[in-house]
Amino acid sequence: PQLANWVDFQRRTYRSNKLSSERVKELERIGFESKPDEASWWKRLNELEEYKREHGHCNVPRGYKENPQLANWVDFQRRTYRSNKLSSERVK
Repeated sequence: PQLANWVDFQRRTYRSNKLSSERVKELERIGFESKPDEASWWKRLNELEEYKREHGHCNVPRGYKENPQLANWVDFQRRTYRSNKLSSERVK
């Protein structure tokens, strides 16, 4: 819990531009993600692009055994899109 609290504090401070430039530099040096959800979204998009190259389409089946996280992500993106909650930046 202590590490998780510290990481959460670093993320909030980083995003609000209240972290010193030295600390920002060190966090970036070790690959610290200030927006892990954003990084995860881009990772899944890259996986979907790879899936499309291999299969010729983006219709990842539910329960796709080779990458169940991708299947879940695609399903979530579709549901979010249908409910008009997917940002226009991500729809492109």
